[in-house]
Amino acid sequence: MKKHIIYIAFIVGILIGLVAGFFTYDLTKSTTEQCQNLRYFKDGMELQLWLNQDNISDRNSSDAVLWYASALELQKRAIKDGYIINAYIFQDADNPEYFTVYCDAVTEDNSLYWWDPETDEVYYEMNIKHF
Repeated sequence: MKKHIIYIAFIVGILIGLVAGFFTYDLTKSTTEQCQNLRYFKDGMELQLWLNQDNISDRNSSDAVLWYASALELQKRAIKDGYIINAYIFQDADNPEYFTVYCDAVTEDNSLYWWDPETDEVYYEMNIKHF
């Protein structure tokens, strides 16, 4: 049961990230126009190359708010470049002062990758085709 709740929260997080990204990208364009221009990264290599060209990871945050702001800025940049990524912030249930921030993206081959927006070290998580 707990595993299903985590997966449901994960999917809801993806949807919230996508909706937030669409509305923060450009309020002068309709959501439909923005959606038509977005795509998944071809593969993990294209994702890594895109991250290498961006400078968000040069920032160091002293707190979770700034860390998450970097993740949201990266999401906006991805949308501007036509890609779909998600940004998350989670509070530790056992230690409310501890937060985790990360981004993720699904590629055209249904692979899910995640990374810390301040390091750009990309990790393969799973193939979501059978998820």
